[in-house]
Amino acid sequence: MLKKQFRYVMSKPQRGAVLILLFLIICVQSYRLFFKTITTATVDTRESLRYQKKLDALRKAESDSIPKNYLYNPNYLTDFRAYDLGLPLEAVDRLKRYRAQNKVIYSIQAFQEVTQITDSLLFIISPSLKFPKSLSNTLEKKAVVKKKRSKYSSSRRSYEGFRYWFCPVKTHRKV
Repeated sequence: MLKKQFRYVMSKPQRGAVLILLFLIICVQSYRLFFKTITTATVDTRESLRYQKKLDALRKAESDSIPKNYLYNPNYLTDFRAYDLGLPLEAVDRLKRYRAQNKVIYSIQAFQEVTQITDSLLFIISPSLKFPKSLSNTLEKKAVVKKKRSKYSSSRRSYEGFRYWFCPVKTHRKV
């Protein structure tokens, strides 16, 4: 029978280097295990509690100083959101009646007309309102922005090349 040889054969200096490396690793690990003492740091609990109280006070002051301003679409105001904004109940009822007619509010002026709120209240809550873009404005912008693509544009060429080589259906090839 043929003898199976070890694939990686090392020379004598390489074997010596590996043995020295293993010996060094074992020595270092045994020194760390047996001779090095573990020192524990002493913690002053009073001082750590003092720092923890300072951190808690800073976190609370930061959360109190920055009010969160959520944007609401006035067409979909719920009772809770209206209460959160400070709208009176009558204004919310008027808004719901207006929305029941399938009408949409697109501006602050229309919102004030429908809800009949005062200018001062409108000034306070207007930063929290986000109105949708009107459909006519978006259609006009799309008509202006849309430009005609030539049949030799780079994106079309890259798509045609991709389709030519990688699509399984070969009907697009001219024979």
